[in-house]
Amino acid sequence: MEGVTMNNKYVLGLDIGITSIGWSIIDEVKGKLLDMGVHMFEQATPAQEARLNRSARRTLRRRNWRKKQLKNAFIEFGLISKEEMNQRDYLSYTANSDTFTRPEEDTVYHLRLKALNDKVSLRELLLCLYNICGTRGHFLMENINFASSEPITFEFFVEQFYEFTHAYVNFEEDTKEFEQTILKPIFEKGKVKSNELKSLLKDEYTVEAEDNDALLEILKLICGFKCDLKKISESVVLVQEDKTKESVKLDELLQLDNLNEFLNNAVELHDVIAVSQILKDHNYICEVAVEKLNEVLKIQKLEHSDPDKYKEEKNNIQKKMSKAIGDRLRVVKNMENKYPNGLYVKEASDILHKQQEFYPNLITDNFIEACISTIKARIPYYIGPLSSQAKNSWIDRKDGTFKYGYDYCKDALVNEEESIQNWKLNMISHCTYLPEEYALPKGSFIAETFSLLNELNILTAIDKDENRYYLTREDKLKVFDELFLKRTDYVSHKEVAELLDLKSFGPKDSHKAGKFKNRYTLYQNIISVFPQFELHSIIDLFNENEKEKVNKIEDIILNLNLFDEEQSKVNYFTKKLNLDNDDAKKLARCKSNGFYAFSKQFIMETKMNVDGETLLEEMLRDNSENQKNEQMTLITEATDLDGNRINFDSNKYMTLLKDTKKLSIDLLIQDGKPFIPIARPVIRALNECFKLYEEVVNTYGVPDRVVIETARDLKDSAHDGDEPAKHFDQMKNLYDYLTKQIKERKDNAKISKQYLEDWDVIQPYLEKNKRKVELYIRQNGRDMVTGDEIDIQKLEDYEMDHILPRGFGDNSMDNLMLIKKEINGKKADRLPLEYIEAETVTNKAGKRIISSDFKRRCYELNEMKLISDKKLKRLLLASTDEAMGFINRNLVDTRYIIRELMAILRAYNTVNNYDTHIVSLRSSFTTVYRNAFNMKKNRDIGDQHHAHDASIVAIADMVLSTYYPNYDERGNNKYYQEFLKRMMESQGPDSDKSENQKLYGFIKYAYFKRFGNYPNDNDSLVSQVRAMVPLYSVKAEKNYKGAFFDATIYPQMDKKKNIPREKGVLGLLGVNNDKRIYSSINCVAVDFYKYTDKKGKKVHVGIHIPKVIVNNNGEINKEQYVKLIRDYYKVPELLDENGNVKECYFRMRVFKNDLIYDTNNYTIQKFNIGSIVNKKLEMKHLYVFSYDEIYKQVYFYKKELAGQFDFKLPKINPDGKKKFSDYKISEIISYCVDNLMDIRDLNRYKGTIEKILKEKTNYQEFLETMAYLDLIVNRNCTPPTIVGQYLPVAGSIDDKTDKENKAQYIKIKSSILGIRYTYNENGKLLISGPRKAPGKYSKIKKEKFSWKICSDVLQ
Repeated sequence: MEGVTMNNKYVLGLDIGITSIGWSIIDEVKGKLLDMGVHMFEQATPAQEARLNRSARRTLRRRNWRKKQLKNAFIEFGLISKEEMNQRDYLSYTANSDTFTRPEEDTVYHLRLKALNDKVSLRELLLCLYNICGTRGHFLMENINFASSEPITFEFFVEQFYEFTHAYVNFEEDTKEFEQTILKPIFEKGKVKSNELKSLLKDEYTVEAEDNDALLEILKLICGFKCDLKKISESVVLVQEDKTKESVKLDELLQLDNLNEFLNNAVELHDVIAVSQILKDHNYICEVAVEKLNEVLKIQKLEHSDPDKYKEEKNNIQKKMSKAIGDRLRVVKNMENKYPNGLYVKEASDILHKQQEFYPNLITDNFIEACISTIKARIPYYIGPLSSQAKNSWIDRKDGTFKYGYDYCKDALVNEEESIQNWKLNMISHCTYLPEEYALPKGSFIAETFSLLNELNILTAIDKDENRYYLTREDKLKVFDELFLKRTDYVSHKEVAELLDLKSFGPKDSHKAGKFKNRYTLYQNIISVFPQFELHSIIDLFNENEKEKVNKIEDIILNLNLFDEEQSKVNYFTKKLNLDNDDAKKLARCKSNGFYAFSKQFIMETKMNVDGETLLEEMLRDNSENQKNEQMTLITEATDLDGNRINFDSNKYMTLLKDTKKLSIDLLIQDGKPFIPIARPVIRALNECFKLYEEVVNTYGVPDRVVIETARDLKDSAHDGDEPAKHFDQMKNLYDYLTKQIKERKDNAKISKQYLEDWDVIQPYLEKNKRKVELYIRQNGRDMVTGDEIDIQKLEDYEMDHILPRGFGDNSMDNLMLIKKEINGKKADRLPLEYIEAETVTNKAGKRIISSDFKRRCYELNEMKLISDKKLKRLLLASTDEAMGFINRNLVDTRYIIRELMAILRAYNTVNNYDTHIVSLRSSFTTVYRNAFNMKKNRDIGDQHHAHDASIVAIADMVLSTYYPNYDERGNNKYYQEFLKRMMESQGPDSDKSENQKLYGFIKYAYFKRFGNYPNDNDSLVSQVRAMVPLYSVKAEKNYKGAFFDATIYPQMDKKKNIPREKGVLGLLGVNNDKRIYSSINCVAVDFYKYTDKKGKKVHVGIHIPKVIVNNNGEINKEQYVKLIRDYYKVPELLDENGNVKECYFRMRVFKNDLIYDTNNYTIQKFNIGSIVNKKLEMKHLYVFSYDEIYKQVYFYKKELAGQFDFKLPKINPDGKKKFSDYKISEIISYCVDNLMDIRDLNRYKGTIEKILKEKTNYQEFLETMAYLDLIVNRNCTPPTIVGQYLPVAGSIDDKTDKENKAQYIKIKSSILGIRYTYNENGKLLISGPRKAPGKYSKIKKEKFSWKICSDVLQ
C-alpha cells in the first residue's frame, strides 16, 4: 500500500474481546511504549436470536396468509359474501351483533366436536376451520396415514426405536423378548416406572455391559425420567450457551430450541408414543381438548373446597405452560400438546365432509380441496421464497398468483426440477481449504473415513510387553475392514486392542474404557438397499475401478443431506434412482445435517508432500514415534512437490485478498453466510480488529511482530472435550462432595480410604490458607508425591508447588499441588514423575514410591472430578521433552477462531509484502505476567484494562522470547535450561521462597535480561504503561433495521388507571390504533437543529428518528418526519410555508455511541439516543484512565485507613491488628466520604457513593471503586446515579451560563485508534489523536442534511 512505512521494529499487542479491542505499540529496540488504546463496540445480535425473531415473524405472516386464503375460499366458492365477511368481529368467537350471534357451545373446541356430528351454520364452519388454520401442528410424522384405523402401529414404533438407538446400543441378534417385555408396555402405557425398567432389563439383551447402561438411560429418557446422557455417549450431552448438562428430563427438552440430533430424535419418539396414546381413546384433537377443558372446570372448583389439591393441580398444569401468569390454566395450547399436522387435516376433512351432507350444493369437492390445501399449506424448503425478487431466491417460476397453498397450484406456477437444481447449488457449503470446491456433507463416506483414520492415529497403543506400539498401514487397513466397515455403532477401543493383539489401546494416560467418537453413519444403510456398492476393503477407496461405487454412495449421501424431510427424499429416490417405495422409505429415514469444512478434492486429490501423496494416503502410512500422521500436523507441514511449504489456512484468504489487498468483512461473510463457522458477535469483533489493524499500519507502519490475546468470551463453536474438575464456591461443599464420593465408591471397592480430617478440624485453617486447604481437600488429604497423609495442623511444613517448569505455568489449581517442603526442595524444577523415576523417593513408612503409585492416585482424583483432565495431563508428563511439547501446545492459543484470525492477517501481510511475524498467547499465561508486574485488574472501574492487557501480552512475548526463543514454533528447550541455570547462579538458592515468589522472581529476572531494568523502576516499560491514559474510540451504531418497537401489544384500557391507554407518538405515525398499541419505540438517530426564536434567542432542538419511519433502503419518510417536527415536537420554525424542512437550521445527525462535545459543560460524552416519548437525549461519560491515576489514589487510601483503623500494611503499619471485616462497612465509608474523598456536591452524591461502596465486601475492590468514584464524581453533567446516563433536553444547552448563545453540540470524529483528552490549567478541553498523528480527528459543527439515514447508504 502506498505511504506505508515498512520494517518498523515495533510489537503490536492486541487483546480482542466480544465488545472491545485493546491495543498497544511497543518499540522493540528502545523498549519504549509508543502508544496504546481501547476500541469499544456493541455486541452483535447472535444469529440464533435474530433467527428466532425472524422465524416468529415468518410464522405469523404465513399464518395470516393461510387465514386470508381460507376466507377467500369461503367467498370465492359462494358460501359467505364479501360484505358479510368484512363485518367487524365477524371471526371473533365471543362476539355478538345485529347480524350474527355467538355460538352456543362453550368454546371453539366444543363447536368443532359438534361439527363432526351435527349441522352447524356456515359462519360456525368458518370459525372451526379458522381455528384449525391458526394452529395446524408440526410435520414430523408426515408419512403416517392418520385417516387409517390404526395409524401408529407397535411395529412402526419398534422400527423408530431401533433407528434412534442403533448408534449407541449394540443389541444381541434376537430382540423379540426385549420388544415384548419392555418396548410393548412403554408403547401401550406411555411409560414404565424407573425401578421397573431396571428390573426388566437383562444383560443378555445387549452385547456389552456398557451397552446395557446406555439402553437403560435411553429408556428412562423416553419414559420421562431423569437420565444420565454421558452414559449413552459423550456426543449426546446437552450443550446450551457453552455449558454442558449431563442429566436431563424430557420435560426440560420440550422447552429448549437447538437440541442435538439425538435429543431431537428422543423428543420425536416421545411424540410418537404420546400421539399413539391419544389415538387409543380419541379420534380427533378436539375430543382431547374438550376432555381437558372439562377437567379444568373440576380443578377450578377445588380452589375453595380443597385449596392444597387445587394448588398442586394448578402447578402441574402451569409447569407445561410456556408462560404461567396468575391463575390462568392453559391445557389445550401448551408445551405438552404438539400434534402432527395429519391429525388436524383428518379433523378438518371429516368436518367438511360431514357438513357437505347438509350443504351439498355449496360445499363441493373443489371447495374441500381448497380448504385442506390451505391447512396443509407449506412451501417446501427446496423451493424457498416464492418471489423470484426475494433475497436468496432460487425459484424458477411462471407468471400467476399463488393461492390455497403450494401443492394446490405448483404445476401451473413452478418449474420444480429447475428450482431444486438451483437450490442444491445454493445450499452446498464450500471447502475451507480450497474455497472454490464444494465441501463434503455430514455422513459422507470419504469424510468419515478421514475422521476415523485421524482418531485411530492419535490414540495410543501399548503392546503385550507394555511397550509403546505404533500402528502400521496394515494394522489400519485391518481395523477398517474387520471393524469399522462392518458396524453401524461406535467401535470400542478394547475391540481394536483385541483385533491387533495389544495390551491396551485408547487415549494416552486414560485408564477408562472408551469408544471411538466417529463411525460410519450411513454406509451400512446404503449398501443394504444397494448391495452392489459394498466395498471389499477400505483400499477400494483408492482403486480407480471402484471409483464409481464411491461416487454413487457420495451422491446418495449428498441428497440425504440436502432434502430435509422424509417425503421429499422418498419422492427423489423413487423418481431419480428408480427405487421402489419400500426401499426409498428405508433410505429416506437416514439423516444427515450440515457439512464438513473440507472437500473431496482436498482430502483425496491434493498432493501434500514431495512424494505426491494425498492427505488420506499420508494418514494411512505407518505411524512412528515422531510421526503420528495426525490431520492438523500433516496440513500444517504440507509441501508442494518441490518441498516448499503450503499454507492452506492463509491460502484460502489469499484468493479473496489478491484483488483488493484490504481487510474487510467480505473475508468472513460471503453470500450473506459466514465463510467460516463462527457466530455473529465474533464476526463483528474480527471485523473491528481488521479496521484497527489497517489503521495501525497506516499510522505507525508495518509491525515486526503482532501478539494476540483473546478474551474468553471470543469463542468459536467448537466444544472443549476436556472434563473440568468440579468447582465449588465453598470449601464445605467440596468437602461434603468428596466424603459422599468416597462413601459411594467404597461400596464399589474403587477407593481405599478417606484421609481427610473432620470438617471442624479443617475449618479454622481456611482463613489464612484457603488455597492450601483447597489443595488438601482436592488431594484427599494426601501429599501429591509421596501419598502420605498431610498433617493439617502443620500446614506450614507443606508448600504449593507448580507442576510445569518455571516461567510456563500459571497459578491456577490446574498447575498446583501440595507437597512436603523437603520433597519440594529435592524435586527442584523437575516434573513429579521425572523426580520419582530419577530419585529414591520414600514415604513415611520407608516404602519406595514408584510411578504406578503416583499415577494411580492421579487417576483416582480425576475419576472423582477433584482434578481436571488438564491437570491430570500435567501431572502425568514423564520427561522435560514431553513437558516442552505440552508447553508448546499450551502456551500458544490454538483455538479455531485464533488460527483463522492469524491466517487472515498472514494472508493480508503476504499479499501486501509485509514481513510481520504473528503469534498468539493464552490469556492464562499473560495473567501470570500481570501478577508478576503487580498490575491489578478490575473490569468495573473503566475500560483502560483492555489496553493494559494488550501491553502485557506484548511485553510477555518479548520476555518469553528471551528465555524460550521461537516458542510458537518448536521452542528452544536447550536455551531455556541454560537460561534457568544462569538465573539460579545469579540469584542464589531460593528454597526459602514461596512458589509464587519463585515464579515472579524468574519473570522479573527475564524482564531485566530483556530490558535492562525491573518492572517497578520509574522509567521501565511497565511504568510507562501504568502512566499513560489510553486512546479511546467507540463504534457508532447506525443500524436502521431491526425491531421497531417492543413486540408486546398492550390492551386499549390501562387497567391500573382505568382510562384508555394513550397512543403516543406511534399513534401520530399511524402504528398504534384502536386494535393495537405498542410502546418502547426504537430510534436510529437524533437530528440536531439550532434556530432563532421570535425573541431572537438561539434554540437547540433534537428530533428523534424512529426506525419505523426509515425504509429498507435507508430512506426517511418525509411526510412522517415533518409530522414529528410539526405535531409532536411542535417546532414549526423548522418548516417553511410549504411544509418543507429548513435545512439551513440543521446542524448534524447523531447516532448511538457518537462522541459529543458539549461546549457549555466542557465535556465529551458518548451519545445514547435517549427517549422520544420523554423528548430527552441521553449521554454517558467516557471512563478511561491511566493505571496510576487510580492506583496512586488507592495507595493513599490504604495508608490513611491503616493509620485510622489499625489495618496491617507493610512499612506503614506492619503491626496492625485489625481487618476490614472487623468494622461495620458504613463506619469506614463515612470516614472516607468525610475525610478522604473530594466530593464537591456532597448532598447530591453522598447517598449513591454509600450505596455503591456498601456492595464491596473485598477490601481491594472497595479501595479501587472509591478511587474510581473520586475521579468521576466531580465531572460536569454527572447524574445523581454517578455512573448512569445524563438526560438533557436538547435545549438545555442554553442555560444561564451561556449569555452570548455560543454554546453548541459538536460531534467528534476520529480514526478507529481514537482520541485522548485532558484539561489545561484554565479548564479548557484539549483533544488529541494518536501520538504519531495527534491531529487525526475532526470537530463537526455542521453537516449537510440528507433524507438518506447515513452516508453508508448514500450511493
